[in-house]
Amino acid sequence: MSWGNRWTEEQLEALVNRRRPEEVLVDHVPRGTKLNTEDVTPAVPKKRKEIEHKMQVALFEHAALHLLPYPDLEWLHAVPNGGFRHKATAGRMKAEGVKNGIPDVFLPVPRGGYHGLYIELKAPDQLTRPDQNRCIRYLRGNGYYVQVFDDWYKAWQCVIDYLEEKLT
Repeated sequence: MSWGNRWTEEQLEALVNRRRPEEVLVDHVPRGTKLNTEDVTPAVPKKRKEIEHKMQVALFEHAALHLLPYPDLEWLHAVPNGGFRHKATAGRMKAEGVKNGIPDVFLPVPRGGYHGLYIELKAPDQLTRPDQNRCIRYLRGNGYYVQVFDDWYKAWQCVIDYLEEKLT
């Protein structure tokens, strides 16, 4: 099974119980079947952009499961800056105001003296680009809490810490 828009019951249960879903990523196996290490599907896709996409999907699916205890998650949204597009689509988006370097995820909810939360998700071992660094510096200097993560679950923990005003 791959990370996608649909989760198994075990994965949803893991999300609700704040366990990492990759701990229960398995091929379609009947419930109650004892698993060994050969049954476990690798949790990390190979391509960098695919990894970042899967991390962002996991973050938003997890957030959707927690709207009841955290109603402000309704406003968590993606910023459509990255990805490969046809030249015509890229041109239209640029004309509409899409800018390079803006972090991937935004929560426009003020907390703890910050105006909102921005999160940039990077594949492991990937660094932020100079345009991203410039934007992050600008946002931090203007009252936004901005973090960069290479793990969607750490990003999720940051969102909760931000909402609960438990930032360190």
